[in-house]
Amino acid sequence: MLYEIERKLRARFETPVLKPEFGVLLASYPKSGNTWLKFLIANYFNELNCWYQEINFHNIHYIVPEIRGNRKLKDVVVKKKSPLFLKTHFPYTKYFNNYRNTLLLRDPADTLRSYYIYLTQEKSMQFSNGVDGFLSHWRYGIDGWVKFHKYWQGNSDCVIHYEELIQNTYQTVKKVLEFHGVDVIDEALIQAVEKSKSDNMKKVLHKRGDPRARNKQFEFVGKGKTGQSKDFFTRNQLLKIQNKTKEISKGFGY
Repeated sequence: MLYEIERKLRARFETPVLKPEFGVLLASYPKSGNTWLKFLIANYFNELNCWYQEINFHNIHYIVPEIRGNRKLKDVVVKKKSPLFLKTHFPYTKYFNNYRNTLLLRDPADTLRSYYIYLTQEKSMQFSNGVDGFLSHWRYGIDGWVKFHKYWQGNSDCVIHYEELIQNTYQTVKKVLEFHGVDVIDEALIQAVEKSKSDNMKKVLHKRGDPRARNKQFEFVGKGKTGQSKDFFTRNQLLKIQNKTKEISKGFGY
């Protein structure tokens, strides 16, 4: 009930004030790999347009903006008749009806592991009963993951998995760009993939920092691996995640 109330109250504020001509939503539950996808797309368009010497955590928001915090899309750069990709972590709402979209999914256990670490270490949040309390939280835990994806089920135009993004980054990003009408220049995309590798993103982060980070010591850029949840959660916690997410996961190809 709380999830639905919050969604209803916030929905109208989760889209730009004025709809861009070719707006495309990049939607995902938090910690599903959306920032990496943002870097891949931003680096691609920057290779073509040379807006910045390099893409970093300061300027990426001008090429692939996050709607929340910049609903007016101030200082956003976009080439005429080119799609403007917009990041969102919001569940599907009627206010998204006029936007094309790509939904990025990640294994639920891996997603929840990363989200717990992010919330407790970067945001300094605490949950009663620790990990179990987090998993039971109506917004952040398992139920939040399930409800987010239920709202997107049947409303997503293009669906990709974090795991396929890791296994074949080039082809997966090309699939997204071409789906949204971009004539992909192979050499530019090859360079974008290289510049968006986790090691290079970490170098950029350590050199320039992240203006939105609260804990400057937190390693926001992960290792780009899968299956780490198996060594993080207990067996019972993993079973709980699996049982509560299996139906929606199956519907999205997991």
